Amino acid sequence: MSAVEPLCHLIEINSRQFTKAENLLLEAKLLVDLCQELKLLFKAEMENYFYLIKEKVETNMLEVNFLRFIIKDILSTGEYNLAGVACYTNIPEEVISDVYIGKNN
Repeated sequence: MSAVEPLCHLIEINSRQFTKAENLLLEAKLLVDLCQELKLLFKAEMENYFYLIKEKVETNMLEVNFLRFIIKDILSTGEYNLAGVACYTNIPEEVISDVYIGKNN
């Protein structure tokens, strides 16, 4: 008994009426379809998990880049430069620069 005979019985196909080449094609098609259906099933089961992971990653990225966004926003007004932000926050300009360019989160 081949690996696909139980599947053939389920879908009511008599695989013995096909040639060897046709049976190989049928087997390939059934296995591809089975894999696709299993992927959809697993994806549906894991959908909530993936949603939570995505939300967690987005939140983490926002938290990690929060200061960078703040500095970028301050500099975009044109009222301060890196030296001014460094002076106002009492943090070395090199540190502010590293945060701004994303080198130091």
